[in-house]
Amino acid sequence: MMKKAIALAAAALFSTHASAGIIQYQLKGDISGAMLLDDTTKQVLYYSLGWFQMHHKSSDDHYAALISATTSFKGMGPTNMLLVNEWFTADRAIVRLLFSEGDPDMPGTFNYVLDAHITPGRYETPFEPFDYRRKGYAIQVPVDPLLLDWVTKPDSPLDRINKIYPYFDPVNVPEPASLALFGVGAFGAAAVARRRRKSG
Repeated sequence: MMKKAIALAAAALFSTHASAGIIQYQLKGDISGAMLLDDTTKQVLYYSLGWFQMHHKSSDDHYAALISATTSFKGMGPTNMLLVNEWFTADRAIVRLLFSEGDPDMPGTFNYVLDAHITPGRYETPFEPFDYRRKGYAIQVPVDPLLLDWVTKPDSPLDRINKIYPYFDPVNVPEPASLALFGVGAFGAAAVARRRRKSG
């Protein structure tokens, strides 16, 4: 009996240690998705927000990167993000994801608002740019072992993603117009960086 209790305690300790320092939030509502965060720094280690995916920083047909990150919560809480996501043959998007305190009747939840500014991809037939907004809530869930392995293994493709340490800013709510303007600058900076890499 004592051996069984020790074995169970050891298993629980190992399970806790395996995901120690990493937490996961599940998004529900207009979009579904997941976020893995460093519990201490609130750094975003992984995100999947509908079709806005943290696959890899750059490939033959896809580019994705975090532009900035903030947190409105001094303690526990999801990290706000501003990111760029482009499928070269479809569209490019500047996406802003902001969290706020959730429903008091649903402890541990956080409301989210996702705003996206969509323009044609670099190889897509031009279309009129448009904005859209999605809403819902996020809740902390047990860390998915497959995502945890993907984030922590030495040869993870996520190592090539730029990781940004968020800063605390409880009132970080840019307007859609400034979001679009910032997006233009961000894409310009990304284009210059790519040109320098190719010429280097």
